[in-house]
Amino acid sequence: MDLTIQVVHAKEIVRVIPHVVLDSKNMGEMLLVAVTLTIPAEDPNILFDCRMTTVQMTLTDVTGVVKVALDHRDRFRRKLAFLLPKDGIGYTLIKFLEVYATNRGIRIQVFDSFEEAFNWLMPSPTAVTPDDDG
Repeated sequence: MDLTIQVVHAKEIVRVIPHVVLDSKNMGEMLLVAVTLTIPAEDPNILFDCRMTTVQMTLTDVTGVVKVALDHRDRFRRKLAFLLPKDGIGYTLIKFLEVYATNRGIRIQVFDSFEEAFNWLMPSPTAVTPDDDG
């Protein structure tokens, strides 16, 4: 039988659901709070679930948010996933954030699917193959 079994430990991913309009100030604060409040020793990846959030930023605002991440690079070693509906301007802006941040060494990716975001955040699975008894 061909099975893939993956054990998910709660400490590996932290889900953040913002309940504010994401502008340049709120976005920078949200990133810093999320990476500061998570346990550094565990260093979990973070999923920002912004499906019910309005994004009101400009491209200049996005560059400012990336500057916040770069100014605190030691806290941004983990992966950061943003989950947004693909049909909004917020998705396009956060997609620009992804490209701009990735080009500067910050691991951010944008998704419109919870499952894809979750899978990207998960640590690489280690293959366990049962012994072949014949």
